[in-house]
Amino acid sequence: MLRPLQQGISCVRKPHYILRVSIGHGILCVDVMRAVLLKLPQELIADTQECASALGLTRSAYIRRTIEHFNRETERSLRAKKLVAVSRKVCAQSMRINAEFARFEKDSDA
Repeated sequence: MLRPLQQGISCVRKPHYILRVSIGHGILCVDVMRAVLLKLPQELIADTQECASALGLTRSAYIRRTIEHFNRETERSLRAKKLVAVSRKVCAQSMRINAEFARFEKDSDA
């Protein structure tokens, strides 16, 4: 069942899914979104609604953006931790190689 949301936008609702189709500037955009049920404290819902309203967003759009932001920050943090681990491994290998060169130079000086 198609239900117009705005001019040029239609929405098909299926159990737990929302298919949003929009046509703009000659581009067809399709987003398939899965519904998620959240149980939140009333105070958090009120704060979320206030922030969303201040930004001119729906509460759902605000929550989506917040999750996207947190996902990006988590991915960044995980990349940084991996980089530190790899850097430590490379550093340890470099120290072993330096020690071998030092022994070689010491043996060649003798």
